[in-house]
Amino acid sequence: MEYGRIVKRALQITWRHKVLWIFGIVAALFGMEGSSGGGRWNWLQYTLSPRDVERWRRGMPFGPRFPYRPGPPIPGWIEQGAPIMLGILAVLAFFALALVVIGIIARYTSLGALAGMVDEIETRERTSFRSGLGKGWPRMLRLFAIDLLIGIGVFIILIPILL
Repeated sequence: MEYGRIVKRALQITWRHKVLWIFGIVAALFGMEGSSGGGRWNWLQYTLSPRDVERWRRGMPFGPRFPYRPGPPIPGWIEQGAPIMLGILAVLAFFALALVVIGIIARYTSLGALAGMVDEIETRERTSFRSGLGKGWPRMLRLFAIDLLIGIGVFIILIPILL
């Protein structure tokens, strides 16, 4: 296989058809892949230590102690503000979930569009943004399903190893 020729052709296609850049940037922005190859959400990793729990206990001026020791009562402004805070947290959680769904749709549509547009360039020597959306949208669910099945398989294999 002539890798040099393949890379040269890929660079030519990318430089001549800049509409591919839009879908490439969207796919990269919503990719969430760690560069270490360890999978998604590598940036969202934290290990809770006993020092963190102790620091949290000392920082709480009210509420239960572990083990429970009677302390000062919960201030009234917290009891009155708790439903408002829970409502705000629920709205923020809803928006976060909506952004995750939009990101998933944008990413897999962009990946499907890139594949379809490059195929179209190889056969017809031209492509467009509308054509990319038309090719990316039907491929989105298939690409998501492939990624999901691979993720489930890896999860099933890793569970016994981690246990």
